[in-house]
Amino acid sequence: MIKQEQRPVYAGDLSYHLVHFLRPHCEQVCPQFFVVDVGYERWQRIIERIMQKDKQYVFVFDLDNTLVKTNRANNESYRDAILSVVGDDVTIKKSRFTRNDLLTIRPNLSPVQITKIVEAKEACYSKHLAETIRNEELVKRLLLLKEFGCETVLATECHRKRAQAVCEYHSLTLLFRKQFFNEDLGDKNKYQFLESIGISLESVVLFENEQSEIRKAIQYGLFENQIIKVKF
Repeated sequence: MIKQEQRPVYAGDLSYHLVHFLRPHCEQVCPQFFVVDVGYERWQRIIERIMQKDKQYVFVFDLDNTLVKTNRANNESYRDAILSVVGDDVTIKKSRFTRNDLLTIRPNLSPVQITKIVEAKEACYSKHLAETIRNEELVKRLLLLKEFGCETVLATECHRKRAQAVCEYHSLTLLFRKQFFNEDLGDKNKYQFLESIGISLESVVLFENEQSEIRKAIQYGLFENQIIKVKF
């Protein structure tokens, strides 16, 4: 589903409050997206005003590099996994290494080896949790949303075991009413999945850091003023 038109913004809408109160105080990333860069007290007043108007909104958070910076732990886990499976101690230069990069550094890897490396990466990730960094400013706002009784959801494409380990390590688990992981999505992306379980995309406010994921969110039904691009 692709929406072409911009939904009108009404004074009672969450989008109105986000745009009206946040945009003038946030660093512009590009014309339609902005980062969460506004003081805690102002954010509290925003939420108070929102909650006086409507309680139907669902605040959806991504995990990797939105709530927690995980690039270093991810890359070190891949390095350990490659060493354990094929015996090579590789140097990873990318900011975030993925399974799609395996063949660029070792073109002769077989599909079986790739699967084993990915499995080994997930298995050894817990050794590198200390190299992850919590986004303290965003977590403050997540805590405030919880205090006000807002619907907070973690929706990530991370595998369940790793995501739960990261959340537990950084004391995030109890801040969400619902949590959805790679294993829950099946063949759907996050936005299709949310709709499939009865969450209207019109009610979603998305916190996301990755530009490609933001484009996907818009493609599948979110409007620009429902997305807060997090710079971390």
